[in-house]
Amino acid sequence: AIINPPANAADFTRYYSENLVNFVLGSQDLNEETWAEFLAGLDSLGAADLEAAAKQDLINAGFIR
Repeated sequence: AIINPPANAADFTRYYSENLVNFVLGSQDLNEETWAEFLAGLDSLGAADLEAAAKQDLINAGFIR
């Protein structure tokens, strides 16, 4: 694999999946405030660092310039 999962991959996946299901099923309203809270939660799990590391891995592997 070119992009390795983070050490907290299970937490990240669970948070992401549970929130998306709640939005889709209507258990949680989807509006600017709840979306911002969702993104803040992802950031608290290290999403920005994961994105930056994944991008660098793809650059190093020659998939993006």
